[in-house]
Amino acid sequence: MKKDWFSLSFNNSKGTPNWVSWQLVASDFGHAPRPEPDPFAPDTTLPAGFRRVKPSDYKFTHTAMDRGHMCPNADRDKTTERAAHTFVMTNMVPQTHELNAKAWARLEKYSRQLAAGGKELYIVSGPAGRGGWSAKGFHNTTDGHVVVPAKCWKLVMVLDHGPATRPGA
Repeated sequence: MKKDWFSLSFNNSKGTPNWVSWQLVASDFGHAPRPEPDPFAPDTTLPAGFRRVKPSDYKFTHTAMDRGHMCPNADRDKTTERAAHTFVMTNMVPQTHELNAKAWARLEKYSRQLAAGGKELYIVSGPAGRGGWSAKGFHNTTDGHVVVPAKCWKLVMVLDHGPATRPGA
């Protein structure tokens, strides 16, 4: 699926993306506030017959899993509209809070620092496997429908900004 600010492959049987990809450059940043109070929303652009994952499908009391952005809100905060688009549920994967708020957040921050310094980044991220541990034990799904991944992965290609860095340029 091609979105306005990122692209993704959605896995209907898992209720998560297979992968999400986007380009990141300094002009993607701004200071748009995070939408409040609960900006998470089902993706109404999924093909007919696809299950639309709802924010409530992440049962925090059961699994203690965060709704982890693949393409982060802060990578698209130039405008309120761009930022809001990252809260669609097809851009979410169950993540432990420890991953989402620590290692994953540090990698996202470092990527933004590179882009702010003039680099051009191409990023792809997604889940792998099935079943993971949280503070509340081992879980295969959040609610019987959204698969908790065993791992999350992210690839970041960093280029010097400009056409001279592209093959054939």
